Amino acid sequence: MGIFGDHNRGSMGSILNALHKWGVPLNIVESVTVENGRIEYEGEFFARYKFFDGIEQPLFYFQSATYNNLSHKVALDENGDSVSSFALVLSPHGTPGMVSRSRVPGLYYFLQRTLTNYMDDPWYKVHKDAGAFFQGGSDAPDGDWYYIEFWKPQGAQAYVDKVNAELSPWISQRRFQY
Repeated sequence: MGIFGDHNRGSMGSILNALHKWGVPLNIVESVTVENGRIEYEGEFFARYKFFDGIEQPLFYFQSATYNNLSHKVALDENGDSVSSFALVLSPHGTPGMVSRSRVPGLYYFLQRTLTNYMDDPWYKVHKDAGAFFQGGSDAPDGDWYYIEFWKPQGAQAYVDKVNAELSPWISQRRFQY
């Protein structure tokens, strides 16, 4: 249940709850207009949204980088190790995506590894089930922008969940430096 109550998937209330959960301030969420995949705030375009089979919450693509950047959170844990978590977003192509706009040492190598072609690797099935591929940043190991697009939405959340579970320990074990 969210701040706007318990609503069925696809309803106005479920969209407002998802916006608030994403990190959009309550005063903005209470003032938006939602219609046909488009969200406006104060008469201006604010975001696009879309629901996908296999993904409970709507995915958003915001006009403002402030909100788009909330799709990848990076923090330090009590040991000083990088802890990273991703959320699915609506890509510019209208498909589910996973985007990092943060310089996280080792992230490029981790993402490359998840897109393996070795059929015995546990990542193989996960990325194939999601139709995951490097849409942006694949040529920039030291970059600060990576974009994984998913052509099979029903497998996208499982891919992101596995990334969130395995990325931080993988980076910590290798002691990548900023």
